[in-house]
Amino acid sequence: MDCVVLAGGLPGPGPMAELTGGRSRAWLDMGGRVMVERVLDGLQAAQSVDEIVVVGLAEHEVDALRPRRPVHFLPEQGTMVGNAMAGLLWIQQRAPDAATAMLCSMDIPLIRGAAVDHFVESCRPFDHLFFQAYVTSEVMQAAHPGVRSYSERWREHGVVYAGDVFVVGMAILATNPEVWEAFERHAWREYPALEGRVSERFGEATWRRLVAGETSDEEDFRVILSLLGGEGAMKNVFTPHDCLALDADSPELVEYLRRRLRGE
Repeated sequence: MDCVVLAGGLPGPGPMAELTGGRSRAWLDMGGRVMVERVLDGLQAAQSVDEIVVVGLAEHEVDALRPRRPVHFLPEQGTMVGNAMAGLLWIQQRAPDAATAMLCSMDIPLIRGAAVDHFVESCRPFDHLFFQAYVTSEVMQAAHPGVRSYSERWREHGVVYAGDVFVVGMAILATNPEVWEAFERHAWREYPALEGRVSERFGEATWRRLVAGETSDEEDFRVILSLLGGEGAMKNVFTPHDCLALDADSPELVEYLRRRLRGE
């Protein structure tokens, strides 16, 4: 399947902005290759990945990249959802019969082709709208003792790590754009037509928490996928491959990942 690499966005004020000099994390050096190149290397090594489109890099930056094989580029659309949708639309135009596609962030530089292939195979028969990779705490801590990441999530069975690789049904392009906009902008109150649907499915308290901005991104995402595709819209796929969920999302993790990659 074709893959969209989400490479847009700039770090907000703080340590990561200082580390990157205000540029995208895609350009951080990771053992002699910039981070987005590391991600492209891993994806291009996967048997399950066909064409790759990178969304969000500035036009003048693209020529500096050295992917192993040619990739395609689309400009920044202004939001994460906008970047994802632009990439999926590009895939739809290239391959109108495609039923699924992959999304991947640009900040998991340890990604390996075999891990991607295992995740995709685990998503079969692709009977949900959205699949996300997850790694258990036991797997992550065995591979990277003591490492902490913002991708940690609490589940009923303890701490897990949310991966940055996804398989999506192309039918997601036909879903209600207002739901995506409410999620992306944290602006649920601007779409009162959604109140009844959310309250009916999740209760009025959930709607009030959404409007007040008191929910996590993960809870927001569970709500919108349920609105778009029903209770069975999303599936969490647990994988033994830690590389799919170790984000370079803090200066400490950047330095740790650099040490790992220098030691290859």
